[in-house]
Amino acid sequence: MGVAENRFRVGIIKFINMKGNNYLFKVAKVFLLGVALLAGHQRADAQIITINTGTPASDLYAVGPIYISTTMFYKYSRFAYLYTQAELAAAGITSGSTISAVGWMKGGSSSSAGPSNFKIYMKNSSATAYALSSETWANLSSGASLVYQNASQSFPATASPNYIPFTLNTPFVYSGGAIEILTEWDASATPTPLATGSFEWVNTSVPDRIYGGANTTAPTSLSSTSNNTSIDDRRPVIQFTLGTVTGCTSPVTPGTATSSASAPVCPNTSINLNLSGNSTGTGITYEWERSATNTAGSYTSMGASQTTAGTTAQPATSTWYRCKVVCSGGTPAYSTPVQVQVASVTVNLGNDTTICEGRGPLVLNAGNAGSTYLWDNGTATQTRSVSAAGTYSVLVTNTSGCQGRDTIVVGLTPLASGSFMATETSGGMVTFQATASNAATYFWQFGANNATATGNPTSFAYGSNGTYNVTLNLINGCGDTTKVNKAVTVSGVVSIKPILKDAAVYVFPNPAKNMLMIDNEGGLVIEQIRILDLLGKVLQEEPGKGTQKNYQVNLKQLSSGIYFLDIRTPSGHVLRQFSVQ
Repeated sequence: MGVAENRFRVGIIKFINMKGNNYLFKVAKVFLLGVALLAGHQRADAQIITINTGTPASDLYAVGPIYISTTMFYKYSRFAYLYTQAELAAAGITSGSTISAVGWMKGGSSSSAGPSNFKIYMKNSSATAYALSSETWANLSSGASLVYQNASQSFPATASPNYIPFTLNTPFVYSGGAIEILTEWDASATPTPLATGSFEWVNTSVPDRIYGGANTTAPTSLSSTSNNTSIDDRRPVIQFTLGTVTGCTSPVTPGTATSSASAPVCPNTSINLNLSGNSTGTGITYEWERSATNTAGSYTSMGASQTTAGTTAQPATSTWYRCKVVCSGGTPAYSTPVQVQVASVTVNLGNDTTICEGRGPLVLNAGNAGSTYLWDNGTATQTRSVSAAGTYSVLVTNTSGCQGRDTIVVGLTPLASGSFMATETSGGMVTFQATASNAATYFWQFGANNATATGNPTSFAYGSNGTYNVTLNLINGCGDTTKVNKAVTVSGVVSIKPILKDAAVYVFPNPAKNMLMIDNEGGLVIEQIRILDLLGKVLQEEPGKGTQKNYQVNLKQLSSGIYFLDIRTPSGHVLRQFSVQ
């Protein structure tokens, strides 16, 4: 390599079992040729390192970093690769090394014009193996930094085999331990056919170093078996470009904040933030800030400063993001902000409520016109009419795929129902007793002289015998009335009889003390004897004994005062006043 060796340092580490293997020997030969050609274009401090631990295996599309088979059916793929500390050390990658580019070796001359969205993530790790049969993308990507993204990625034809290099947007600093590299490919916007043929990647056999998956949507779980093809011991050959980055100078150029969200996202969706057009160099720190309004003084920090530009966020509402960039403790500079719009879905069915039976249904409206709806009973309309008590819920999905949900508890106040009994006690007095459900108020109409009353039980004194149409109005909590009618017959009303002023009936002693004597000298037929107070209240009564001449009435329960003696006969009443000492 002569002159080229004086212009850059190149390390090629550990081509395993090359001797006697024509295939890998060809790979090595092409690789060495590539290194020689690249030498004239690398910085004087650049170093290219290849890791191809294991034994050579046949080229395979299913190992990534992107998945394009002969059918070209899948437009999404995700892969995760583990490079252990031992592998990195053997390759000469030491703690503090800065990785500025990575590349994977592709066999064949197939190409893809794109555009597709291709991302590379990297993280320092303590992992020693990918020993599970599968792992979630969320777990694998947790803590990883987005170091490369191209939303208009194309993949050129290559001389077979050769590397496709990717210069990182944000160089990655290795801090020791293992390195995990993740790739994410989205070709949903790429016209068909996706490529001129399948992408067959050069790989080696090394156990527990890969997870992958491809599908018609971005796979959320990666496996050691990719689409019925075992990739557990197949990892593509990778090339690292190491380089010493010069120190930063102040003032720095903060650049422009960029977001992986090109359209409104759903609440709490994870998005990647990065910078473009910014200064690079050692000594630069990055601290991301957010604001709801993008006004002065409204930005707050998202966390501690870091040495890489990229970060992630999960906005719940539309948010502005900017990055504070500092060179070696100098004056901060702030990037041009970027707004991430959140297409939130607010669903409000209203407060829990109670409806009244018989007044018509309650109309529930999920709002968000133009969205799709799924109610708890499977209906798919924006509104729903309900007439029964229950718990009702709806899931709303807007045109951006974002979802919102709400639930309402509806109670029901039913109409009152019931019946009543009417019992005549004496002298036309009738007691009414209702048995009812859901009645808040009892309103009685007695059918005589427009007389009414409220409450339960109640009573009414009819003035004459006969049949009366009594109505009980049962009123529920909504104010709605249920009428209960019944014909009530009254037969105990007694006609008022005259006072017999000249009757030969005498009482003594007067005043009395414990006993009052009655002398029925006129021989009246006595039906009843009553003692009344001055207000006419009956204090005691006892039956008469016909024409019996003498009666004794016990007064011991009476206090001192003036009273009336009411003697009831078939022809009228005899009233006598007396006093008790």
